[in-house]
Amino acid sequence: MRQSLKKIAGLIDRVIANDAFPEGIKPDYLKNAVRDYPMRKGKRLRPALVFWCGTLFDAGAEDRLTYPAAAVEIFHNWTLVHDDIIDRDDLRRGEPSCHIRLAGDLKKFELPEQECKHMASSFAILAGDLQQAWAVDLLRRSTTRGVRQDVVSAMIANMLHLGSHELISGEALDMELSMRPLESVSPEEADTMIDLKTGALLRLAAETGAMAALQTDDPETPEVVRIGKFALHCGRAFQMQDDLLGIYGNEPELGKPIGNDLREAKRTPLLLTALQLLPLSGKKELISLLHQDQYSPEMLRQAQQLIAESGAKTLIEKKIAELARSCEEELQIFPDCPARKYLQEFAQYLTTRAY
Repeated sequence: MRQSLKKIAGLIDRVIANDAFPEGIKPDYLKNAVRDYPMRKGKRLRPALVFWCGTLFDAGAEDRLTYPAAAVEIFHNWTLVHDDIIDRDDLRRGEPSCHIRLAGDLKKFELPEQECKHMASSFAILAGDLQQAWAVDLLRRSTTRGVRQDVVSAMIANMLHLGSHELISGEALDMELSMRPLESVSPEEADTMIDLKTGALLRLAAETGAMAALQTDDPETPEVVRIGKFALHCGRAFQMQDDLLGIYGNEPELGKPIGNDLREAKRTPLLLTALQLLPLSGKKELISLLHQDQYSPEMLRQAQQLIAESGAKTLIEKKIAELARSCEEELQIFPDCPARKYLQEFAQYLTTRAY
């Protein structure tokens, strides 16, 4: 899988670097912002999912899959730009986030600090909007790589449904849950949010690849539906594993501080299940550990112990294992081939990763 992923990442890097869509965007610092996140490279897992799900059905479809894979990657990046504004994150992949970098570009206008921050966020929103248009344009141009026009139109409609309607609804639910009292949020509500916010984007990658390879304009085609279910299971497992790592992970390996989810009182199924299962005294103790500016090793151990003793950690681990089995079951109907092997390894990575 790693060799295939490396090959696909190199291809997508070249497509994005050489694509002409950003040319002509004014002013120049907005154009640079549009290119910024996509040019930071990364694992390119979502484009790989497009390729693997596509070549699962047609091993010779790689050329048809190139623009759809790049489109999904660009689409993913606009959600990150907007996410970083919403979450007030200063860093993305170890570099300044889009709105922070734009604030540096705008210093030449000598604006008051708050006005500069506002304008930088506004330009970052515009950058994300342009990235969404870029993604649609890449899909539109898939006809030049052999994808039929009716299939392209259907892939664009599916992107607008899964990537905009569902994903943005998931983001909105995430924001709403953070405003509600912790005790009023159920683990089931958090599960729904995960399906919309994380699962929808992986579904988009999988279904786009399948539709382009099968040359079908119907997202309800049985093969497309099945591979979409596989991707949804992957999305659920990925987020649940991420939540576990946010509390129990190894900080140097993970590359981000352990305890951020506690600091933000993030409404994860893990935390919500622990609060649901703990006795009143344990619930009060865990709540007292939330929203802290700093977490000592002792505070982290205390939170880890409470969550484990509640049974929540074991329950989430069992759910991840069940999702891993569901992923395997969805793939069993498909012929044994390199693409299926890559997808099996992909699911295993998402459900067992340590960073």
